[in-house]
Amino acid sequence: KNLILKRIFKNFNNNSKVYFLHKFYINCKDKKTNIFFTNNKKIKIPALLYKNKKIITQFHPELSRETGLIFLENFVNL
Repeated sequence: KNLILKRIFKNFNNNSKVYFLHKFYINCKDKKTNIFFTNNKKIKIPALLYKNKKIITQFHPELSRETGLIFLENFVNL
């Protein structure tokens, strides 16, 4: 796997939770984009997309409590 992705998810676990403010989401069909999903009841929502050294989040790290702080720290330390 990509080193940037390993570093961005450092100290995350399978129970990490992130905060979404709205019901809209990206429907990315590009097979070259790394997409990390979260489940919201019946819908798989893209939480983070990565391609060509660009990171896009659908969640709000600043509102995601401890997980958000970990993400922001990892991002700053890339």
